[in-house]
Amino acid sequence: MDDRGRLPPSPTRVANPRRAGRAIRRLSFAIERRLPRGAGIMAASALLLATLGYGVVKGGHADWVGVQFAEARDGIANTVGFRVDTIALTGQKQLTREEILGIAGVTGRTSLLFLNADDARARLKANPWIADATLLKLFPDRLHIAITERRALALWQKEGRVRVVARDGVVVEPFVAPHVAHLPLVVGKAANVKAFD
Repeated sequence: MDDRGRLPPSPTRVANPRRAGRAIRRLSFAIERRLPRGAGIMAASALLLATLGYGVVKGGHADWVGVQFAEARDGIANTVGFRVDTIALTGQKQLTREEILGIAGVTGRTSLLFLNADDARARLKANPWIADATLLKLFPDRLHIAITERRALALWQKEGRVRVVARDGVVVEPFVAPHVAHLPLVVGKAANVKAFD
């Protein structure tokens, strides 16, 4: 307090409001000159996209968004002329055409441009009936799939369960279907491999 009983002016109080207003305008003008035109819109858009991305990942929707993006991408490629119109399939005996195309991930909406042949081949080879697979993309609209199937050679009994096995010992079916019931029976641990040595 001063000698008249008044409190000293607040340290946050501006002595001259006009001077403070001019300083703020000068600072605002300097920032606007240094930033490119539309920087505010870009910053707001980036914040919005970051928020959406965080929500998608945190909410567990990333797979769904990926599928939607892939379908949109395939749709655009199909419109431009990269739709798979002709599929040549060779080598199948046990598996049907629909099973092979389903395993490879080829649908009616698949575009040849974005079909990953390596991934499709890996999915085909993961099937126990398929020993090898080859995919050829013949642009703009043809796909050739050649597979080499394993041949069922024996029934293998182990621990009371019977499975169908191929020459290399791979179990091709976990049960005995009527069309393979005539195959020879091998019994015991590792008999699926040793029987053909």
